[in-house]
Amino acid sequence: MTEFQNRNRFIPFRKADVIEMCINDSRLSKYDQNLFRQLCHILGSLIHFEFHHQVEMLKNCYSPFNPDADTRLNYDYSEQEKKALQNKLVEGLAAILNAANFQKITETDLEMLFPNSEVRMKTVDKLIIGIPAAVSGIVLTATKLGGTILLIASVISFWLGLTKKEVRIEQQHLIALALGLAMLGGFLFKQINKLKNRKIKFMKVLSDNLYFKNLDNNTGVFHHLVDTAEEEEFKEAILAYYFLLVEDRDLTITELDETVEHWFENKHNCRINFEIEDALHKLERWDLVSQDKNIIRIKDLNNAMQQLDKIWDNYFPYHKDDELPNSF
Repeated sequence: MTEFQNRNRFIPFRKADVIEMCINDSRLSKYDQNLFRQLCHILGSLIHFEFHHQVEMLKNCYSPFNPDADTRLNYDYSEQEKKALQNKLVEGLAAILNAANFQKITETDLEMLFPNSEVRMKTVDKLIIGIPAAVSGIVLTATKLGGTILLIASVISFWLGLTKKEVRIEQQHLIALALGLAMLGGFLFKQINKLKNRKIKFMKVLSDNLYFKNLDNNTGVFHHLVDTAEEEEFKEAILAYYFLLVEDRDLTITELDETVEHWFENKHNCRINFEIEDALHKLERWDLVSQDKNIIRIKDLNNAMQQLDKIWDNYFPYHKDDELPNSF
């Protein structure tokens, strides 16, 4: 499979638009178009139901930290329990962000979602700034202030009786010291600005990656994220199924991946890095596809509908009437 580092995994079309794009591809009969729409409907419902559990988990983990909560907690969480909930929340958000095809965001970045969070620079960022600054500072001190510092040290040694040789500080020495201190002050000011600018850059990257923060806040972020993840999961799965359905040839994973990407690029002027393995993993989990050596096999529309209907029915198990206890 070809990996495009400069292409985005995100599919920049709405779920409803992707369905219409497949229909308008004119490779399905009228009868199959109707079945395909029904398949999309039940597939979307299954994915929505699965992600509902994710939303509830995120909300439960965030509840002790939510500053906008209008309900009361009935349990006093210890600091250790809060830390465990925070870790679980960050892991859950990372999984949702991956499903939503966001750019890679570290757990440190995700912790910025919590109330009263502060920008904390990573060790590598501190080293990137600190090591060059320290080396430059030593060089500047040695070249611009080295002679003056030695002179002052000699004067102090004479005053303390550590040396008998009298040393005098002339006006030119004071001028050199003042200029050196001014240069050192300017250097320190420059380094402080570098640190501030790096923090600002960090915040901008975080804001760009977590742009949903501008669209919602606190628990509302979870709903927005999960909605995006739902759409991405659906689009990946239905696109993989559609092209396996309509192609008049056997397809390997690599060929299917390239087929989807070329279709977007040639027909819709859009270059993406299609997540083929993720798409097939979902279809295999629902038993809609199987692999025969390197060839991918799929269930036809009728059998696929029956399979998804079976999965949906098993989400809500029930007892038959004759198994229910007698009513009073």
